[in-house]
Amino acid sequence: MSELLNSLIELIRRTSAEIPDDVHKAILTSLENEKKDSLAQNALKIVDQNIALAKNKSQPICQDTGSILFYVDCPVGYDQITFAETAREAVKAATKKGYLRQNSVDSLTGKNDGTNCGPGAPAFHFHQHRSNEIAVRLALKGGGCENVGAQYSLPDDGLHANRDLDGCRKAILDAVFLYTELESVIAEVRVTNEASRRVLARCGFQYEGSGMCARPAFNDVVAADCYRLTRSLWASLKGWRAPLPHGRLMVVE
Repeated sequence: MSELLNSLIELIRRTSAEIPDDVHKAILTSLENEKKDSLAQNALKIVDQNIALAKNKSQPICQDTGSILFYVDCPVGYDQITFAETAREAVKAATKKGYLRQNSVDSLTGKNDGTNCGPGAPAFHFHQHRSNEIAVRLALKGGGCENVGAQYSLPDDGLHANRDLDGCRKAILDAVFLYTELESVIAEVRVTNEASRRVLARCGFQYEGSGMCARPAFNDVVAADCYRLTRSLWASLKGWRAPLPHGRLMVVE
């Protein structure tokens, strides 16, 4: 696996330190078209200089090397576990060499062990094909590319969402109402599941009644309580703190 390891380290280095030729050409064309000594021309000159420095020194071209995503096209039956293990070693080695910045942080604990490896990091997408060849593509997905999407950073004071599972739930619910036209979210839990009912209460869900709930995976039905969180209730909770069980507070946005 040493050949694969070295190839992956080189893939990481080039992805982090170099940009495609067509992109560089477009930047140089823009530089030539700008007015001499203008702010735009000076800014593009700095960009061009940084591109050269990053390539020559094999250093990250961006301050945020982001999430590490491997896309692997492989034959049927390929050992994906071994590949993932080798890729993680390559990420650790590349980070140690300075090809990647140490910017992978555990979203719950806030810990950064400096390896860029952990639960879900790096991420792997395997696609099987009938060819005997293996093709690996790498994307370093910095946070800036999410500017056009829904992104939350916990803790979030506006949501009163801490860096825990409750905080994640509040962020997800907020995104549901912000970016969809759903008027309500419905949740059904077994009548014996007290823990789930407490979770729903902390998120603002209101009890609506009890009944029988089908479980297709088990081909049966069970007694369940039904809870609903409406768009209007979510909006009404915005900006003020609603009392929660056990003396906790929640701000919903």
